[in-house]
Amino acid sequence: MLATVEAMKKGFEDSNLKIKMIREVKDGPTIVYAGVNGKSNTYDILFIFTPDEHTVTIRVDALAKVPIDRAYEVRDQLNELNEHYRWIKLIINKDSDICLLIDAIVTPETAGPVCVELMVRTMKIVDEIYPVIMQSIWSK
Repeated sequence: MLATVEAMKKGFEDSNLKIKMIREVKDGPTIVYAGVNGKSNTYDILFIFTPDEHTVTIRVDALAKVPIDRAYEVRDQLNELNEHYRWIKLIINKDSDICLLIDAIVTPETAGPVCVELMVRTMKIVDEIYPVIMQSIWSK
């Protein structure tokens, strides 16, 4: 197992955060799944560690589904949220799902505290933006 993943596991254990599953891809990334019960919904946060142990990508896939007829309005709202929350990037993927992305530089020494901090920030931001996203999808 990658040293950065081991450090993340230790950081999560020390902070009483739960990991659902770890998936190692041969000659590829290691993906760590952390489940979250937010204020408005339940979702998984994925931590994707590169084999070189220099970066981690944090993803929340499928925060919401965007109806085709609302894509432009929702995209404008996501752009405003991206400007306000500088740590994250919100996108609408090809399946019309809203996804949240964060990239971070880590080392085996920093991965634990960095991943804990990004987990907490991500949970807080999702709790804040989810109602805004839902309103932009369903208000006409």
